[in-house]
Amino acid sequence: MDLNKKHNIRKCRIFKTLAIFFLIIFVSTCIARWYNIKLFEDDCKVYIDRVSETSDVSTARVELKKAIDYIERKRLTFGIVSIAFNSPKNDLEFWYKSLKNIYDELDDFPANSTITEKSIFMVMIHETISNLSFTSGIELYPYNVVYFWLIVLSLTGSIVFFILFFKAKLKGVV
Repeated sequence: MDLNKKHNIRKCRIFKTLAIFFLIIFVSTCIARWYNIKLFEDDCKVYIDRVSETSDVSTARVELKKAIDYIERKRLTFGIVSIAFNSPKNDLEFWYKSLKNIYDELDDFPANSTITEKSIFMVMIHETISNLSFTSGIELYPYNVVYFWLIVLSLTGSIVFFILFFKAKLKGVV
């Protein structure tokens, strides 16, 4: 086998190895992203959703406290979630303070209130919670940029090296 053919075979193997390497990084990043989304939904979002579904003030207070504890433990209390644009809808501090204000209202609500007062109060809480949207990417914060670049670069690298590998293979190198 001539030297040029050996060099081309080695080059083809390198392209294939790099393509698989970048593909593994891409898939691993996607799995990690999915896992973090699932954790956020199970440890925070579900409790906020329960607040908007319950009609009992004390239950709403307990459920919202669980969500706020998670938010504080994960330090989701300030910062901007977006990668490129700093729009107000991506402001974690506003979202966190709004949830804290709702919790304070639930905590300060008098226990001896009438059923009608409780119902009206809980309708207001439900509306407020429903209007608070979860910003996209909150479950990945503060690693949004890292995840973004890992996905972009690994997918690009995988595609480029698979193309190079198949081009070399089609030329009859392998």
